[in-house]
Amino acid sequence: MASKSAAGKKKEASKRRAASQRGKSQRPGSSARSPKSKAGPSRVAALLPFFSIWLVAAVVLGGLIYWGNLEQSSPVKQPVVEDAGTRNGPKSFGKIHKEASKEVRKAGEARRVKEQQARAVEPARPKPSVEVPPPPRQSVAANRPALHEEKKLASLQPGKPKIVPPRETKPVAPLGEVAIVIDDFGLNLEMAKRFLTIPLAITFSVLPFQTHSEEIARLAGSHGHEVILHLPMEPQEYPRINPGTGALLVSMSPESIQRAVRTALDACPNVSGVNNHMGSRFTRNPASMRVVLSELQRRGLYFLDSFTTDKSVGYSLARQLNLPSIRRDIFLDHTPTERFVRGQIVQLIRRAKIQGSAVAIGHPYKSTYKVLAEEAGRFKKEGIAVVYSGRLIRHPAVPRAGGD
Repeated sequence: MASKSAAGKKKEASKRRAASQRGKSQRPGSSARSPKSKAGPSRVAALLPFFSIWLVAAVVLGGLIYWGNLEQSSPVKQPVVEDAGTRNGPKSFGKIHKEASKEVRKAGEARRVKEQQARAVEPARPKPSVEVPPPPRQSVAANRPALHEEKKLASLQPGKPKIVPPRETKPVAPLGEVAIVIDDFGLNLEMAKRFLTIPLAITFSVLPFQTHSEEIARLAGSHGHEVILHLPMEPQEYPRINPGTGALLVSMSPESIQRAVRTALDACPNVSGVNNHMGSRFTRNPASMRVVLSELQRRGLYFLDSFTTDKSVGYSLARQLNLPSIRRDIFLDHTPTERFVRGQIVQLIRRAKIQGSAVAIGHPYKSTYKVLAEEAGRFKKEGIAVVYSGRLIRHPAVPRAGGD
């Protein structure tokens, strides 16, 4: 019991000491103060400058926003500044810069005008008596820019077309040459005009003394075609078959034959040669043919033997007289049908490839015209050149089979 009472007394004493200490700390005027009471005023004083700066920034920002919206909502037209020293209103830096640039340009122009006037008034200076040596010449290669620079400069020059040098191509030699001679022109002018539309080098053989002989010869020549005289000669069937006006007959004297040949040639001027119309009887007579060929030789013309008979001496006799001559190889339209003419064109091309050249004679038939117009491109595809008959005479490819 005594021990318990002693312990209780100690507890009560400790409680009384703690209470007395709390009372002292709560007394007014006590010198001991808490840390919080000391820290409060000093912290507020430290934040005061920052608060002031924030307040000023907020006011400035608000003013800028306000005035910016005001300028966008109601734009005011700026007055024109009449004097550089006085301004009646606000003005942007860009406009001021433009006006200043204008003033500078005006001043520069005025200065240039004055300099030009001064040079015009200034008398010409006399040339110095001592000749000044020219500057040393530099090589072209030193002054020339690089190749890629030249190309670049050329591409920048406006309006100057780029000139491309032509490529040199070697002409391809044809496999053969053919001459296409159309006889009996002189009666039908419209048919002659049709043949002029065919894109081939057709030789026009014109009969003398016909209605349109001179006109057709002149028309064909103006289109660049070669024209020869289709001279009528006596056929084997004469007088049942009449070769036409001005025909040469074996019964005529040499003087009459010569006179008839000259008359026919004078009726068709500007011809380059002669071929026979019919003449299966006349061309086999050497004496009569010699008169004809002598007149052609005197005029510088060539002879094309139509070869209406295998007994003709025209080609061989012309070779003996050294007269330019040639002989027909194929008749295109002995049978005047389209099928026959097409077959003869095939034979003509084949003959040209074998011999190097060939001569075909046709007539102004509708079938002949149609087939030639349709087959004009075939010659090029086959490698065959269509030339005038005079070209084959001047440039024979190979000797004729069955010649002299």
